[in-house]
This record gives sequence, C-alpha cells and structure tokens, in this order.
Amino acid sequence: MLFVEPVFLFVFLPLVMLAERISRNTGVTTRSTLLVTSGILFYAAWSWKYLCLLLIAIVCNFGISKLIHHDVVKGNVNQAKLLLCVAVVGNLSLLAIFKYLDFFLISFGFNSTLNLILPLAISFYTFQQVAYIVDVYRQEIKPPALMKYCSFILFFPQLVAGPIVNFKDVSRDLSQFEKSRNLVRYDLAIPYILIGLGKKLLIADPLGVFLAQQQLVMSIGETTPLLSILTILAYGLQLYFDFSAYGDLALGLGFALGIRLPINFDSPYKSVNIAEFWRKWHITLGRFLRDYLYIPLGGSRGSLKRTLLNLITVMLLGGLWHGAAWGYVLWGALHGFALTLYQLYKHFIRNLIHKHIKFTNKPLWLTQTSNGLSNVLTVSFVFLAWVPFYTEGVSDALMIWSSIFSYDGNVIVNANALYELYGIEIGELLLNITLGFTLVFFTPTSHELVSYSVRQWKSMEGSFFYSVLRHPLMLAIYTPIVMIAGKSLIVGPVAAFLYFQF
Repeated sequence: MLFVEPVFLFVFLPLVMLAERISRNTGVTTRSTLLVTSGILFYAAWSWKYLCLLLIAIVCNFGISKLIHHDVVKGNVNQAKLLLCVAVVGNLSLLAIFKYLDFFLISFGFNSTLNLILPLAISFYTFQQVAYIVDVYRQEIKPPALMKYCSFILFFPQLVAGPIVNFKDVSRDLSQFEKSRNLVRYDLAIPYILIGLGKKLLIADPLGVFLAQQQLVMSIGETTPLLSILTILAYGLQLYFDFSAYGDLALGLGFALGIRLPINFDSPYKSVNIAEFWRKWHITLGRFLRDYLYIPLGGSRGSLKRTLLNLITVMLLGGLWHGAAWGYVLWGALHGFALTLYQLYKHFIRNLIHKHIKFTNKPLWLTQTSNGLSNVLTVSFVFLAWVPFYTEGVSDALMIWSSIFSYDGNVIVNANALYELYGIEIGELLLNITLGFTLVFFTPTSHELVSYSVRQWKSMEGSFFYSVLRHPLMLAIYTPIVMIAGKSLIVGPVAAFLYFQF
C-alpha cells in the first residue's frame, strides 16, 4: 500500500484517523493496539508471509533487549555484551540472507541461487532495531512495554522507507498517544501531505516515465550522449523529489496522529560541499552510520589516515546497505573518496589559505561567488555519482559516463536522432527538468513553506474562524480535502517510491 494510492488516501487513512478519535480516553492498551493494528494491516497489504518475519524479529529483539537491560543493571557486563553481539549478528544475518546471499553467490561464481524475495522495509526496520538494542546496552533508554515497542517499529508512516527512527525520538510522543494526550497538528499535517503528494505525482513520477524508456534502450546495450545527459539529470531530480516526497508524507502523517518524526531531508542539493550534502541527505541514515559505525570505529579521534579509512569504510557499507549490487558499492566508494578529498582539503589547503590570506571584511560578492562555485561542483559530482546507483551495474554506469563525454553536434540534431532511433520525445522532459531545478534552487523548502503556513494560521489565533477550523469535527472536512486533492493528482498508474527497493 502506497501513501499515494487511492486505497490508502480514501480508505485506510480516513479509517485510522476516525479510529484515533473514537479511541480517545479508552485506555493505554486500546490506543497501543490501534497503532500496532494499523501498522500490521499496512504491511500485510504487501505480504502476510513477510509480516510474520517482521513480527518474529520484533518479538526476538524485544525479548533480548529485556535480558540485556537486566544484565547491565545487575553489572553483568560481559553477559550483556555477549547478548548484544548475538542480537546485532542475528539482525544483520537476517538482512544478509534475504538481501545479499544471492548477490554473494553470484559474485563468487556459484551457478545456483535461492532467488529470495526481498522483504519490504527489511533494511529500515533492521537498522532501527539494531539502534534500539545498542541504545539499551548503552543505558540511553529502558525497554518499554511490548505493545509500545511494537507501535514504535510498526508505526506505519515510517515503516517501509524511513526515516530510521531511534526509540528516544518518539518515546515521549508514543506515551502521550497511549494516554490520549497526543497533540494532533492538522496545521502541520495537511500542508506536508499536500506538498508530498505534489512532489511525488507531479514531478518525480513524470520523470520516471522517461527513465523507464531509457532503461529499455539501455537494456539492448545502447545509449546516445544526449540520452545519457538527460538520464543523469532526470534521475538526480526524480530521486530527490521522490525521496523528499516520502519524507514530507511521513512527517505529515505523523503530525496527523500527534507523533513527531525526525526530518530526513533538508534541501541537500543546495550544499556547498560533500560533507554538508551528507548532513542533509537521508539524515537519519547518516546519523545511524555516524553513531553506530563511524564513532565505534574511532571516528575522527585518531590520526588523519585512520579518520579517512573510517570514512571510506562507512561509505562503502552505506552504499551496500542500499542494495546488493556492485553499482551501489561503487556509489559508496565514490562518496567515500569525495569525503576523504574534502577532509584533506580542510586539513591542508583551507588551513593554509586562511593562514596566509586574511580578510578583515570579506566582500559579500566573494562569499557568494565562492559558495556558488562550490555548490555547482558539489551538485555536479553528486549527479554523476548517481549513475552507478541508478544502473546498479558498473558496466552500464561506465557506458553512460563515457557517452556523455563523447557529445557532438547540436541539441536539435541529437534530439531528432533520439526520436527517430528510440521514439523518445524530450520536449516535455526538458520542461520537467527545468521545473525540477527551479523548485530545487529557487523556491522555499517544504519545511519553510509549512512554517510559513503555520505562522499565518497562528496569526488568526483567538478569532471565531480559528476556533471553528481547529474543532475536531472539522476532521470530517479536512479528510475529504486531502482525498480530493490526492484524486486530482493521481492521473495515471502510481509508481512505488524508489526507496521501497532498498
């Protein structure tokens, strides 16, 4: 079930919102059951069989967390550490079997594979539960009641594609929900949901139509320079808007239930260096890799050589987390290499420049020019690095890269050849790409737009109009508004979110 499907917008979501209102002040068990049941139904719409796998993983992780907490409190550190290792290895082994076993069998020359279907969201809920187990071991959190833990993992707005939520992020809001004290924020929920729907259905999916045509061309081992350039631009924008749309929808749905999820996306294409890009792209994955891999490896506490090695290791594993293909590994390696270059630049060149060149009052034009050039360089690298992420294979990535550097002729001639050879018309595509870049670089972010709408809403506080609009009965009007807006946006088949495949 997708957030942008009619069955979700017109059936599932209204029923959940109605149940949330009806269950107010009915007791902790009923409220927790609502969250757990909605998550189960949401996941079961994809597969009942793999729902059982998810539930088994939840029960096992909850049970072992209780044992770890007991041993830590009693001072049995070695026993707790052993249980922690068992839990982490068990979670990662489950992920490895379903996601990587066939990949490694093929890579090492085995002729037969298991052809296992990748369980939906296994990458996300595995990391989420590993983080929970580690936090319990570190005594940063205490194991909650089973139903609260289940509602934490099965909370449907973040269940299948993130953000990767730490228990401490939502523990208080889940407790408030159980006690019917959750503050539902329709003023935040509705704009986030509408913006997310618009990004997904009006920008990301139309770009995906062209990319489906391009994949058919690439499947026969062909491409053209113009086709390769358009592919790089279209995929970079499609992934941006598709991923940010899911993040907006997750935030909006969370606010609709009174549970604040962490922001997972913050205009990363406006970054002026690769380190800033990774602070703004898939923020919760970056946090997980930092807190549970990079820092335990030593982080930046050791020598510069060890810091760079840690960076490359983390990015390689981060690339592999996205998928069982060498293209993802190459993508991670490229970003690891870029981060090491940036660290070397900071350590040597920038410090040298600042040491010998002093600006008492740095001119504004110089700062703007420097930031502009840095942004162009960063975004150009990111878009080129998306190629192996898109192709998933190294040979296809090399074909696209080599193609773009062999460009000759003019755009019109190459566009005509593209249509004659493959039947691809680029007029509408160019409009979508132009629109995408305009929205990325010259318009406010989703968070800025929502903040503006909230300020306007609060400016009406105290008025009769404000009292009417925030009355719980207005849910009967708000829900149809979201449904009608969603229906008007859904003009064709709905594509799955790209991060569903990870």
